[in-house]
Amino acid sequence: MESQYQVIDFANWKRAAHYEFFRKAQNAFYGVSYNVDLTCFLQRVKENGLPFYHTMVYEVTTSANQLEAFRYRFKEGKVVLYEQISPSFRIMEKQTDLFKTVTVDYEENLSDFLLMAKEGEESQSDYFPAVERQDVFDISCIPWISFTHASHTQPADKDFAIPNFTWGKHFREGEKVLLPFSLQAHHSFVDGVDFGKFTEILQQRLDGRGGQDE
Repeated sequence: MESQYQVIDFANWKRAAHYEFFRKAQNAFYGVSYNVDLTCFLQRVKENGLPFYHTMVYEVTTSANQLEAFRYRFKEGKVVLYEQISPSFRIMEKQTDLFKTVTVDYEENLSDFLLMAKEGEESQSDYFPAVERQDVFDISCIPWISFTHASHTQPADKDFAIPNFTWGKHFREGEKVLLPFSLQAHHSFVDGVDFGKFTEILQQRLDGRGGQDE
């Protein structure tokens, strides 16, 4: 179910000038790739018997939802701010090595979310079901590669503004376990400072310092 939203009043929007500047760009998406410290998170999911991938999807979604910048979208010719964003994530079929896109409504409680994610994954047979909603984050994983950079496909539609979060194969460096992480967003809504805020929030949650919703 699509989340509620408010239509932005440009006359009173502090970001109006920045929005107009980047809106004119041929491709207003940009991104960064960096390493996330996964040491504490891996220990937590192991001790609690949690599924790594779905729990990571939950933590990324929860972190990004805390920032207004990641909840702006284009909708019906307007700019809107959603109250809450849900994850649209990739799952690979072991039999075919082909992936499908699964979208589930976000739940603040971790246990409830994990249950919904599992049910959504198991009940869906289509690879790309028609989902006409903008209130999602695009989430994927490349667990075979410890990448240093990742780029992402996106529609030619200039009204597409869904952020993308991707991570790769984690690796050990000294006493730490690090995870390659890529973040891409529309510059009309998201600046570098917002990337920084997201990174800090996510790391705090992975470290167990952000108030886990279990």
